[in-house]
Amino acid sequence: MAALIITSFPDELHDQLKRTAVAHRRSVAQEALHLLESALDAQVFTP
Repeated sequence: MAALIITSFPDELHDQLKRTAVAHRRSVAQEALHLLESALDAQVFTP
């Protein structure tokens, strides 16, 4: 599985991600992956 490293991640965004992860009983990494998947699934790509 690939790894993703994000540099210069805003503290406010990280705090929000942590709160959301706790609310959904996920780790921060699991929550970030879930949100990315959801956002990408919702997009319609046209060539």
